[in-house]
Amino acid sequence: LATNCGGPNDIVNNKVGILVEKENVNALEKGIADMIQHYDEFDSDYIRNEVHNKYSYEAVGNKLKNLYLNILEK
Repeated sequence: LATNCGGPNDIVNNKVGILVEKENVNALEKGIADMIQHYDEFDSDYIRNEVHNKYSYEAVGNKLKNLYLNILEK
């Protein structure tokens, strides 16, 4: 569960969680209730793999390495 405030919307989608409108208590309340109600519908293996593939040290390191190599080629 995260607020849609510019960063989390790049990470959270309907397969890994729920985004709610920022600064909206009612949306947060509904989001919490939805998470509780649909908790068992989220695939923890899928979520773990997504996080590992995108944000592990190796994944981030490779992205940075490729970025630097692209800059050096220009």
